Amino acid sequence: RVKVDWRDDCSAGFKFNEGELKGGPLPLEIGPRDVAANQAIVVRRDTREKLAVGLDDLAGQVPELLDEIQRDLFTSAKQMLASHTAEVDTFEQLAERAASNAGWSLVHWCGDAACEARIKTETLATSRCIPFDQPEEAGVCIICGQPSVRRVIFARAY
Repeated sequence: RVKVDWRDDCSAGFKFNEGELKGGPLPLEIGPRDVAANQAIVVRRDTREKLAVGLDDLAGQVPELLDEIQRDLFTSAKQMLASHTAEVDTFEQLAERAASNAGWSLVHWCGDAACEARIKTETLATSRCIPFDQPEEAGVCIICGQPSVRRVIFARAY
């Protein structure tokens, strides 16, 4: 969806700032000099890179840039998730990671609400989810020592 800001009562700087706050992923800047040069300035919100794109090529370039931004953001998010997730085998490790807000901890948990309540009380970490793609892995609950069939993600809220 394209929105053109035709307002004359606002400066260009005000319009750019307002667009920044709204968070559009690919602002287009087309001023009088750009029209004379038959180009538009495309600003990638994720990298701040400014690209001069010919007006004739704009319709083809914008979808490609949006796809590239989506891929880059998704790759970055996956890398951040992987770098902030760790398998934890003891309650002490979980408490340490939760105290430093180190990220997500994959913990063996038996599924008992009492064990979860103890983890929450002592570490402020709560169960976040049981990942769909988490393989079954035999282990023991870090609280009670009862059997556990898979790891569960625990983390502190921020």
